[in-house]
Amino acid sequence: MSSDFFRQLDKKLNIIFEDAEPNGDEAADSGELKIGDYQTRHYDMCPTATKLYDGIEEQVDDLDLAERTAKMQDVLFYLEKHTVKEMKSATQEDVMMAENLAEQIMAMADMMNLKEEHNYIQSHVDAIERVAK
Repeated sequence: MSSDFFRQLDKKLNIIFEDAEPNGDEAADSGELKIGDYQTRHYDMCPTATKLYDGIEEQVDDLDLAERTAKMQDVLFYLEKHTVKEMKSATQEDVMMAENLAEQIMAMADMMNLKEEHNYIQSHVDAIERVAK
């Protein structure tokens, strides 16, 4: 992949994180969690992720890795929410971003010895692919 693609991906991720700033009500939202210092914002999209990450501190040795993985999943869930539920369409760039996020999430899940437990990740990529133009 070209460096231009990664620049575009980085730009889009920054936009997503800016759009996803916590409003203080996330902790009260169904499915949202505090993982390390990070408050999730879009875990309402995946009850399986909520269940897995509720108490993740007891399951892993590296909480920083779990927190980074949770953030990446939050971006994937936001992307799904935006493309599937709000826009009802996705670009090929959205699909590529979802695929790259999923690949990174699964690599990190493997590092935490929780790869099998993250088998739900592909279903979120698939949902985005289904609405792609």
